Amino acid sequence: MELSTLAREVDAVLEEYRGYVDPEMARVVDAQGRVGTLYDMMRYHLGWTDERFQPAPRSRGKRFRPAMCLLTCEALGGSRDTALPAAAAIELVHNFSLIHDDIEDKDEVRRGVPTVWKLWGVEQAINTGDGLHGLANWAALGLEARDVPPEKILAVIRALDAAVLRLCEGQYLDLSNEGRDIAIEEYLDVIRRKTAALIEAATHTGAILGTDDRGAWERFARFGQTLGLAFQIRDDVLGVFSPEKLGKEGAGDILRRKRNLPYLHALANSPRADRLREIYAHEPSPSEAAEVLALFRTCDSEAFCRDMAAKHEAEAFRILQGFASGTKAYARLLKVAQFLVWRDR
Repeated sequence: MELSTLAREVDAVLEEYRGYVDPEMARVVDAQGRVGTLYDMMRYHLGWTDERFQPAPRSRGKRFRPAMCLLTCEALGGSRDTALPAAAAIELVHNFSLIHDDIEDKDEVRRGVPTVWKLWGVEQAINTGDGLHGLANWAALGLEARDVPPEKILAVIRALDAAVLRLCEGQYLDLSNEGRDIAIEEYLDVIRRKTAALIEAATHTGAILGTDDRGAWERFARFGQTLGLAFQIRDDVLGVFSPEKLGKEGAGDILRRKRNLPYLHALANSPRADRLREIYAHEPSPSEAAEVLALFRTCDSEAFCRDMAAKHEAEAFRILQGFASGTKAYARLLKVAQFLVWRDR
């Protein structure tokens, strides 16, 4: 299937599932009443209002993690409505982590608008992110009202808490590695925690709520984690070679000296590795960023990253090999997974 056709189909699926997840998140946020502008800042970050807190629909992100939770649940014979609280919790966790990432990375723009910390300060942004984390737990507890057995609710909360801890570990390692050249295996360890953990939680919780088969829980968790590695590698490729497609400034990843996969590959394979280290030893100028990009292209770093993403994608699909499901939800899940690895935006 051509990428453009796949993109259209997946966009339609994600738009449909966003229509289920956003109202569930809004229900949780709106139930808290009013405490100054705390929850308004959350609504702004979630893409529901503008900075004056007036309704202004705009980019809200793909919401693919909650969609994967719901699709996994449905693929295993469960009910989408039953899994909605878990899907909302996953997206709230994701957004709590984005607010904190923006602070730590000093990013002033996200999805084309100023970040929460840029508008209201670091302190209130921290509060807003922490509040979203708290709301994620409240959202998950909504499973109680869907008649989900207590042991499954506990399993879902354990999976979510484990993902949050892995996210924090990954961010810690990422910050600790700044300014230090690391091995590719170390890089994979970081993204396994920082990015893949929450995708793993999405498919894991979806499986928990879709079936009593613990073997399926484990398989879908591994599927999500492995797919998450491929997703982040693809994100690295786009961030370096096509940043405008992610809504990022040109050469942003290079200017911030990110030790991502294209950099690590070039460092190990380019005859000009010393020059690469020299540039990354200080804040690169725009001309030096262009030089780095040319260096990446010369040693085929993009092709290397694409191949590694493809290997992880193949491994993810192998994990589900032999899984007997002719459901529409299962087919949709696989299409979303494929798009995440080969997307151009």
